[in-house]
Amino acid sequence: MNKKFLEELSRIASVKLVAKLKDERIGLNYPGEMRIFIPDLHMFSKARQQDFNYECHTNYNEDGSALLPQLAQFLLKFKTDNNDKNVLVYQLGDLLDIWRETAKPWDIDPGDWQGIVQRIIRSNAPSWDALVDDSLHTNFLLGNHDFDLHRIPTFYSRWQFLRYYFSDESGTPVAGLLHGDIFVWYERFPDWIQQFFVYHYSPKDKSKKFIKKLDNAIRDTHKRKGKYVNYEEYDDHKELFDLGELVAPQDVTEDVWNIKRKGEASKKELKHLGKAKKLFSRVNNRTGYKLHMAVIGHTHHPRIAVDDSDDELFVLVDCGGWVKTSKASIEKEGNLEEVEVKNAQIGVLYNNEVCVYQLSPKES
Repeated sequence: MNKKFLEELSRIASVKLVAKLKDERIGLNYPGEMRIFIPDLHMFSKARQQDFNYECHTNYNEDGSALLPQLAQFLLKFKTDNNDKNVLVYQLGDLLDIWRETAKPWDIDPGDWQGIVQRIIRSNAPSWDALVDDSLHTNFLLGNHDFDLHRIPTFYSRWQFLRYYFSDESGTPVAGLLHGDIFVWYERFPDWIQQFFVYHYSPKDKSKKFIKKLDNAIRDTHKRKGKYVNYEEYDDHKELFDLGELVAPQDVTEDVWNIKRKGEASKKELKHLGKAKKLFSRVNNRTGYKLHMAVIGHTHHPRIAVDDSDDELFVLVDCGGWVKTSKASIEKEGNLEEVEVKNAQIGVLYNNEVCVYQLSPKES
């Protein structure tokens, strides 16, 4: 199925491999099942796009050539052609960027969010309609930038607030999905975050009281940063994240490609790896789970980071995002050439193999 997926995806997009890890220790040996992860899209309204030095790479072109709607339609067809239950699609949070619709989002009255959300949806209708199509049945997480969707009943019933997890053949959870913003709060609220994780990874019902507590923590964190008032302080003038060498997926036959290992990679490349391992260890101790792989968005820095320094595998799969620009190396005429690429990544998990791919519009 994986080969077929890449062959068909390459008909609508240029597909490059960012990172690959195939290891039986992942513990998800399901040959007939594929999981696809779409990270941060950060859709916001056309009116607000004019106010920011910031670009989401999901905009709909007049000729219908925008990549995201094509990707969603492709996933819908691929899912239908390969038995709906065998292809599972997840959006990892920050689908909408509600926070950029106003300079001070923490001061917005809860009743005003419905209109703000509808303004974003109207500006991104083709992408939105494809992703929320009932036939695609995308599984949604909430990120910090779209957490206020929980205030709207139609979203509250559909969106998860923290997690999905995947179990091995024995039924024990071994991999968890989360937005990734949790790790930003980790040092600030260690006791509270531990409680938060254990709560959501345990088989309990949603608690509105608990959601309100999280809501207040998110708002307080962003208010103290205050960055939504200053529209110029975005990442265009910062050092670009280096994706490394991008290659055609079919050219990589080995099980490991461009993995960032503890003890070898830079601090930036290993960002959140240690926190994820420590936090999942606490969850495992409380629940009896064996979580050893975290799949996240939030950072917009696509990579696969690994810690197996104690002979036990722990994997952080950062699926990247659809905002900002990165640098990468691509082979041209026998030489590696450094280029800038607009982030548009997806993650794919299939039969103990996890990959992150960079997508670009198909050249005519």
